[in-house]
Amino acid sequence: LLAVLMLVISSAPLGGVQAETPGDGVSSSFDVVLMGDRQTESISSTFQGIIGSRAAGSNIEAVTGESLGMAGHFAFYLEGLSPWQEVLSRQSDYLLLQPEATEISKHPTSSGFTSLSSSVADISSIAGSMPSDPVLLIPWAHMRGDSTRPITHGSFQAMNQAIENGSMSLMDGSSTGIQFAIPTDEAYDTVYRDVLESGSDPLDANSQFARLYDNDGVNASEEGSYLVSCTILLSLTDEICDSSDRPLAIHQNTASYLENVSQRAVDNMVNFNPPRS
Repeated sequence: LLAVLMLVISSAPLGGVQAETPGDGVSSSFDVVLMGDRQTESISSTFQGIIGSRAAGSNIEAVTGESLGMAGHFAFYLEGLSPWQEVLSRQSDYLLLQPEATEISKHPTSSGFTSLSSSVADISSIAGSMPSDPVLLIPWAHMRGDSTRPITHGSFQAMNQAIENGSMSLMDGSSTGIQFAIPTDEAYDTVYRDVLESGSDPLDANSQFARLYDNDGVNASEEGSYLVSCTILLSLTDEICDSSDRPLAIHQNTASYLENVSQRAVDNMVNFNPPRS
């Protein structure tokens, strides 16, 4: 049941983590492997565009349970690492793991969360054969929370807090070997709070928060994809998205706002350290 997003990046070392020093730009070799579900697919093309403008010869490869011909992500995971072990062994620098939002938001003492922790440990262990650091890409909550647990997770903020708690528990477990995280959950939450503080309803279909989601209220829209991509870029390389990265379908003012949110989310991280640190 684990949806995994893996991005592996070739760049110059910074301390104990592989990254470009500020101002140097991304290296010409920027290989990315994304693994997960439809959320992964919802951000891949936007992220490809941003990386492609910075690194000639960049490569984005998305691998999901569906693309491997497996029914559901539980089967996808049970197949083990063999479908992607070879391609990952040729990559370097970073291994980003994105658990499925409904799984990481489970209570840390539940059997489901214990299984998730073990699964993440298994996947991140591949970093041992690579010059890479495993990084947790914290998923964003569903727009209206988790409908299967309406009492505890019946809203975006309740589910997002559960994801935050789950992320802390996951990283506290020494077996996972994860020290760094990317706060896409915080980026979404920042927009939610901005809309709320403006006196508007974040769940209104025309609100900036609602526009971060596709029609299903789970996956990222183009605006949400841009927010997530900018948050990943800043977390990994310490580079900020600018007007040249903006997809044409996104208004310039909206893009500027989302770029600012990504900076606020990463700069205000309290419980986790981004890879750029």
